[in-house]
Amino acid sequence: GGGIVGMFGIDLDVSDRKRAEERLRVSEQRFRLLSEAAAVLLSTDNTDDMLRGLFAKIAPPLGLDLYLNYVVDGTDETLRLASSVGVPDEVKRSMGRLALGQAVCGMVAQNLRPTHSRNVQQSDDPQAAGIKAIGLRAYACYPLVSGDRLFGTFGFGSRSRDEFAPDELAFLQTVCHYVTAACERVCLVRQLREVDRRKDEFLAT
Repeated sequence: GGGIVGMFGIDLDVSDRKRAEERLRVSEQRFRLLSEAAAVLLSTDNTDDMLRGLFAKIAPPLGLDLYLNYVVDGTDETLRLASSVGVPDEVKRSMGRLALGQAVCGMVAQNLRPTHSRNVQQSDDPQAAGIKAIGLRAYACYPLVSGDRLFGTFGFGSRSRDEFAPDELAFLQTVCHYVTAACERVCLVRQLREVDRRKDEFLAT
């Protein structure tokens, strides 16, 4: 009898070790992805190129098919779709502008809180109608906010998965913190260029 109990204990030890090794492997992969993401975000001042490069890095391991990046357009009352991947052109036209509070991204911009939609295809939530119509099964959207400044929102969708795991949502949240910092950097660079341009104009006169 003791031999069977002993073997059962060894099996448990092995499966515990395998789970720990898998967790370590995933966390190392995520850390590497974050390093690569940071490098992409520092590589250009073109926001669209930056986000496309970032998405190309993180999409395969997370099973992502789509991203939507809305930016605050002029007033704080509307959002404009500035960058995306995986969205049909006709949908881009219909989803090109959102009011604050409209659809999932508009709600995130209004509330300044991330949201995660799972089992989207089974949902009858009217706010999720847009992401349901383009075949998404899971969607996560985050506000890009620093202090009291809202830059916009960044949403990630999957057509192959019904939900994201908590550690994946935490990873995407960290990515969005990086994106917010990159947006601040791009804005600062543009402001400095504008100051330089005005100075040159002033000196020319």
